Amino acid sequence: MTTESIIEQIRETLGASPKKAEQKKQKVVDLLNSDEYKVKAEYSLKTESYRVKINKSNDLKEIAKLALECITELTGDDVFYKNNIKKIV
Repeated sequence: MTTESIIEQIRETLGASPKKAEQKKQKVVDLLNSDEYKVKAEYSLKTESYRVKINKSNDLKEIAKLALECITELTGDDVFYKNNIKKIV
């Protein structure tokens, strides 16, 4: 058994083989390129300011209004907002 094969065997045993590392790297790249990840990232960015404002507020009407605005932003459903904002104003 050569030194290189021993090192490779140790790496595989410890989960640090170049092949496994490349497979893990590819999984991360695939995840980052997936449509699902892109949608989640987009939603996270869109809702960030709403989440901050909701966390800071103690006014239930303001929180409800912000929640409606956030849902409308994500869904593009203006009718939903118009129908429900009347309930809290």
